[in-house]
Amino acid sequence: MEKTVAFYGGDSQTGTTMLAVSTAVLMARQGKRVLMIAASDHSGDLWIPTSEGNFLDDLLTDLQEHSLTWEKIRQYILTEAGVDFLPGIRENHRDDFHEKDLSQICWLAEMHYDRILVDCGCGPATGLTAAAVRSGERAVVVITQQEKCLLRLQKKMQMLDRLLPPQRLYAVNKYHDSRAFYTKKELAQKLECMPGDLIPIPYVPYGWQAEMEQRTLLRYRSFQNAVKRMAYRLEGGDEIGDSSAAGRKIRRILSALPHGGNDF
Repeated sequence: MEKTVAFYGGDSQTGTTMLAVSTAVLMARQGKRVLMIAASDHSGDLWIPTSEGNFLDDLLTDLQEHSLTWEKIRQYILTEAGVDFLPGIRENHRDDFHEKDLSQICWLAEMHYDRILVDCGCGPATGLTAAAVRSGERAVVVITQQEKCLLRLQKKMQMLDRLLPPQRLYAVNKYHDSRAFYTKKELAQKLECMPGDLIPIPYVPYGWQAEMEQRTLLRYRSFQNAVKRMAYRLEGGDEIGDSSAAGRKIRRILSALPHGGNDF
């Protein structure tokens, strides 16, 4: 789907949901209509607003019977901080989703939104995760600089390569400029990508407290600037030397966004 971006975690606890939510909130502040779909295999995620009885797996019957409509989807959507959310699954052990199921939901939603962000979690490429990863034409793979994260991602890449779109960014979350971790150049070599496809997200020590408070980290200037750069790239901009009219417009919009803010 042209408007849809899949966020996939290279390992657990890499901050995939935080970055997906932060990007959604940032795009909503730009005036975009944004839908975020919670499609990880974690039920009741603290970052995602939920309500009794409204979950993604409630749409399964309509999906399987090919009777899903936008009117039915809209009944399950919740709104927070200017972003519409389609809550996650109620039972994280079920595997009733098929690879194209999320694409059907995104196809119905795309005419109503400017951007759709899908939090895919970090599970193996089966069921709901496979459906989520296949839903977009672009992907953000969230990793850290730790060797164990890269090794676990590499073990899954054979399965993911047939699901992840070729247009990929790698968000290096909790980035440290330290010799104790892989540098951007070393990461690019190991991931076989261009250094420009890596977006360092600086380390912010407040992460776990923010999760308990159900807040993003956008009030931290360094974090917000990094998410801005990622959003800019997702809008089709080239950070280095993009002098096109579209690139100038995107840079102007992003530079005008306010810092801080305590909302969500």
